[in-house]
Amino acid sequence: MRLPDYRHFAEHHWLKAPVHLSGDQVGTPLSAPQALQILLAASERHRRDGSATIRCYTSREVNPLPFLAQREDASIADYVQRVLREAGSSNFTLILNRCESYDFDLWDRLREFLGPLFEASGVCLETDAAFYLSRSDTTVFGIHSEEYENLIFQVDGRKCFHLWPPDYVMPAAMLRAATARPGG
Repeated sequence: MRLPDYRHFAEHHWLKAPVHLSGDQVGTPLSAPQALQILLAASERHRRDGSATIRCYTSREVNPLPFLAQREDASIADYVQRVLREAGSSNFTLILNRCESYDFDLWDRLREFLGPLFEASGVCLETDAAFYLSRSDTTVFGIHSEEYENLIFQVDGRKCFHLWPPDYVMPAAMLRAATARPGG
């Protein structure tokens, strides 16, 4: 990964405005085959003790067990095709939090990448490398704001972001309350 000019980034963009840095500018910390290995490790941990934070959605949140990665999934594309068949839907989203806890090399690359940002911005934030895999026409969360600042690295496929003024979107806490499951 190439490191951007963090002083400029922190001064002009961090906590101020969205910015797009292409892969040519910063690279990506993760390849699609590495992403599959992390997803497999998390899936195995989830099967073993339920400690991996994996959430799956079709038209609503669903039990992730039937949709966990399997050793037979030869690629992310193969995995996606299998889960779409098993879900009986053309829409599927999987979110895995704390990806860095499944791969030391990823943790080390993210530390190398983010350390200078925290130093330049004067902010040391909690990090959560979240794996977001989606084959869906819309986001499962609707128009929303995030609780935290996001750095998004596109590993495969394409993603379209629509950015809205802050007063247009539902704050994350209100979104969680509006979408909470009764009794859970």
